[in-house]
Amino acid sequence: MLMGDMLFLRAQFVDITAKRGETTPMLRVEIDLSAGSGGSGTDAVENLSVPVAKGDLVRIQGIQGFMFITSEMDPPWATLVATGFVENTRIGDLTVDATSPIRYALLFPLTPTLVYEIEGHRGGGNPQLAFAIRLDGEYQQKIQLSAQVPFNVWLPFVANRIVVYSSKGRGLPPEIPESKWVNEILPALGAGEWLLYEIPLENFEGSALADEYLRNAWNQFRTGDWKLCVAACRDVVESLKPELVAATNPVFSDTRATAPTKMRNLTGAFGDLIEALSEYQRSVQSLLAAGAHPEKPDQVIDRADAELALHLALSLRQYIGLRLKATKTPTPPAST
Repeated sequence: MLMGDMLFLRAQFVDITAKRGETTPMLRVEIDLSAGSGGSGTDAVENLSVPVAKGDLVRIQGIQGFMFITSEMDPPWATLVATGFVENTRIGDLTVDATSPIRYALLFPLTPTLVYEIEGHRGGGNPQLAFAIRLDGEYQQKIQLSAQVPFNVWLPFVANRIVVYSSKGRGLPPEIPESKWVNEILPALGAGEWLLYEIPLENFEGSALADEYLRNAWNQFRTGDWKLCVAACRDVVESLKPELVAATNPVFSDTRATAPTKMRNLTGAFGDLIEALSEYQRSVQSLLAAGAHPEKPDQVIDRADAELALHLALSLRQYIGLRLKATKTPTPPAST
């Protein structure tokens, strides 16, 4: 064997989807894994001090996946958010310098908390995720005791970090389009299902319209259009106002105002808050249009503002559902 014919391993990103697990939704990441000889001297592969030759087998014993949040300012493995495992427990062997790689699928269980963290970092754009794998395996070592008795032994090795790179170029993390993330992956991860399970969707006059406004507000929030999200939340509260006044618990009444009056004041103040945010947005954009500070004029209403508006709208919708559910007259049992 020639000196310098050392094993290198390369992992290339193929696709990303999501699937439903029995308990936790999972992000599914497909990669192509290949083995070569000679080394490459780049950070796109994992070079190992393992002597190999073309056609040798590399036996894979186990693969562990790692998912990171990255950014233009951070290295792609700066913030670890999840670990994963191989979907198929039957892991095939690699052939050194083979013309075709072997495809694997890594599964990353994602709780709602992790999805929320990724969404917060995404900020309405493409998700900035990077992946790496740790690989345990064995390689063939030819032993020649004599000219008549050659045989092979299997020796273990570990590749601690094989970075998964984009197919568009070595050294680049995978590119995940925002449209695919929002329209396909997030729904499969269960994002937004708390609307169905956390809020009692009791019917009342105008409930269908209010819930449609609420869905619109959520969609604007997850696509990163903070201004439209805030506007949609105003629509939610305005549509809820009659039912809020009627359903408010009288316990909130005092000598200064009745509970319905307080609720009218609350919803009116919410409208004033939204109008104030919008007016501030218009004022800042007008100022920036003069060229004083041209940077990012469309980000005056940011994620924090949209999240505040959305949480308030959700809380009021939930309050109505809980109040209607608590005060609903029980159905009498059928007579026998």
